[in-house]
Amino acid sequence: MAGVKKEDLKVQIEDDNILEIKGERVKEEEKGDDKWHSVERRRGSFCRKFRLPENVNVEGISCGLKMEF
Repeated sequence: MAGVKKEDLKVQIEDDNILEIKGERVKEEEKGDDKWHSVERRRGSFCRKFRLPENVNVEGISCGLKMEF
């Protein structure tokens, strides 16, 4: 989830077998020197849903977010 902060990410189970991951990416980069200036904005919300197997142990599901640079 590059560019997504932990507080902007939501992971939940729907209807006992749908894993939903949604969030919002807010990223703004500024670069410049004496001759030029550039601003790049990549932002927007997203939502992905995955059907889990019928025999999944919903209580045993966990997730985490690892920040790497």
